[in-house]
Amino acid sequence: MEQDIRFCEVDGRRVAYATIGDGPLLVFSARWITHLEDEWELTEVRSFFEELAAAHRVVRYDRIGVGLSARDLPQPPTVESEARVLRAVLDASVGEEPATVFACSCAGLATALFARDSPERVRKLVFFGGYAARDDIPEATRGSLVDFVRVNWPLAAQMLAGLFVPGASGAEIAAFSRYQRHSAEASVAAAFLACGRLNAGTPLEIASTPVSAVAPWENALSSAKIVMPATAAGAAICGLGGTTAGHPPTQRTAPIAIKNRIDTTNP
Repeated sequence: MEQDIRFCEVDGRRVAYATIGDGPLLVFSARWITHLEDEWELTEVRSFFEELAAAHRVVRYDRIGVGLSARDLPQPPTVESEARVLRAVLDASVGEEPATVFACSCAGLATALFARDSPERVRKLVFFGGYAARDDIPEATRGSLVDFVRVNWPLAAQMLAGLFVPGASGAEIAAFSRYQRHSAEASVAAAFLACGRLNAGTPLEIASTPVSAVAPWENALSSAKIVMPATAAGAAICGLGGTTAGHPPTQRTAPIAIKNRIDTTNP
């Protein structure tokens, strides 16, 4: 199979998205930093999506600022802006057809907001290793990590590769480091890391209106069929899967023990 890469616009910025396969719509919300063409050359990643595409129409996309999308990022990303990108990709690729949306890690916040505001666009939700809060790391440590990425991206990319892919060989870490650096500039990678810095119990700014940090999940997760907290991922927010999975009583929660993320190139 070959992916079909096309483009749409959000707030005047180009967004690249790829489709493959036929069948019920399955959309992967964008993760931290990606590159549609580069990851398609990785055998394990390609095989994963091709298997899904045997029975689904699979849609993936690059966030604004990374990959094949517009590489400049004039404004810091927000949960709201990321939800607008997801909406635009759905509009451009499938129109009004409801989708199953797969949200991995940091993609969960924008996906939950989108599902809360547009429930008619979502058939099912799957959250993998997501979170409603990131208070497991001290604020000073998180700020230092963002600064580290901003000022020394080559070394930071190598460090993050070892964190996201524990147990990887030296060659695999080097390859993933190159992938990250090619997918985004230092300032963009740092901005997306900072975007995910939410504290449990503190306001989450959405459209300049403070709401509870878990409020976007309440209605969205009532539509979720599967929530999979990652319990042993090197970069997982272990224990915070319960922050998302503990609220609605209707979904199926399936904790799984893993070493890496859903694929080895997308934290």
